Amino acid sequence: MLERIDVAIIGAGVAGLSAARELHRHNVDVVVVEARDRIGGRILTQRDPALPVPIELGAEFIHGSAPELRTVADEAHLLVVDIEGRRYRARGSELEPMTDFWKQLDLVMRRLSSDRKHDRSFQEFLASKPGGSSLAEPRKLALQFVEGFHAADPALISERALAGGGSPRGDEREKRMSRILGGLDGVPAWLASGLTDRVRLSTSVTAVTWEDGRAHLELRRGDGAAADPIEARAVVITVPLGVLRAHDDEPGAIRFSPALSAKKAAIGLLEMGSVVRVALRMRERFWVSERLAKQLGDDSLDRLAFLHGATTHSRYGGRPIRCSHR
Repeated sequence: MLERIDVAIIGAGVAGLSAARELHRHNVDVVVVEARDRIGGRILTQRDPALPVPIELGAEFIHGSAPELRTVADEAHLLVVDIEGRRYRARGSELEPMTDFWKQLDLVMRRLSSDRKHDRSFQEFLASKPGGSSLAEPRKLALQFVEGFHAADPALISERALAGGGSPRGDEREKRMSRILGGLDGVPAWLASGLTDRVRLSTSVTAVTWEDGRAHLELRRGDGAAADPIEARAVVITVPLGVLRAHDDEPGAIRFSPALSAKKAAIGLLEMGSVVRVALRMRERFWVSERLAKQLGDDSLDRLAFLHGATTHSRYGGRPIRCSHR
């Protein structure tokens, strides 16, 4: 049976749920269609009964001021805590404190230009050796930051884009890193509150056919069976970039009619970074043990928060490791 609504939203990540909540607040009849069996998109919070805090397998931190996210956290009464502690860098078999991490990073990042007539990649920027030999080490740090924090390919990410907000520069508030203590999944859960009967999980959109004034959505359930189609006056699309790039015959693709020809060029210029995340649960927090403190001659590792690994090729290492004291 055909369902007729005002707005259909494809994707139940934070963007889709935010749009749905705002439309619902204005009494717009809305339905959110999500191919996965959960909401949240890139937020994936897991809970282990053996641990006092949730494990984030997707997005984890609130970076900088993030006013939109902090507003949601306040309205949802979610407890946000700042991450405190020291950064260390591995050099051979030694651990070296990085007391001036942001200062060293800024020595390079402040040399990026946001108004270059001809844009270039971050890799091309580094190849010009800004700052000369005196900034050789900070340039390595900047490369690790762009590849690790931004999850970006330095040969693709734009110098102008990074210059316009790729690092905190001198803004102390933008250097803050915070966590939602009860789990980041509290954000999509709050956005979806009041929309329970308007979110369709395990339902994928296979085709969107648009004509003047209305769109027809063909749906498929997780078991492969066809679901009742939807007709809407408008469609909000919040799917991953890979879905938009997929060819019509690929699994998970959405077939658009008319095709998104006018948007293909813009879609082709966008990129998503790839991240491999590994979470380890250890029997003991060895870095705060008396044994290690005696071996090192001090207890400075009690404040360890991030550990930057050494690497011979930054594309395959050098990402900071987050060490939890809880």
